[in-house]
Amino acid sequence: MAEPSSAVALRRLFSAPPEKVFRAFTDPALLAQWFSPGPEIATRVLEHDLRVGGRYRFAFRFQDGTERVVQGEFLEVLRPQRVVFTWTWADPDPHAGIETQVSIAITAADHGTELVVTHDRFPDESTRVRHHEGWSTTLDRLAELLLLTEGGQP
Repeated sequence: MAEPSSAVALRRLFSAPPEKVFRAFTDPALLAQWFSPGPEIATRVLEHDLRVGGRYRFAFRFQDGTERVVQGEFLEVLRPQRVVFTWTWADPDPHAGIETQVSIAITAADHGTELVVTHDRFPDESTRVRHHEGWSTTLDRLAELLLLTEGGQP
């Protein structure tokens, strides 16, 4: 029996152009609008230095008032095709200190953009499943943002 994959890989198609999708992933004001698994979880961008070697930190505030922080370093930034960064939860998250990696690939497609998010290097299957669920609903929120701004700016 084959071992389960240690990666999450999600593919989505959007009618928005690649630059708009790229901006949604790299503009702190836009990230704060959609980058969480649900509207009940508020996102604050604490740090965002979009360059190779630059750092980011996001705080996710839950309805009960608790906050979780994820942080990392940008490893690759290629506008508007690709962003790669490390992903590490901070204390008190139960997975604090475990560094994983996220790759965002953005490709022009017929009438829009193909997005592939790959998050890998998970230590176990339960962590991978947790992140698969989180990315799935987070990308649903990105789709909503892009639809709301269709023809307009983000």
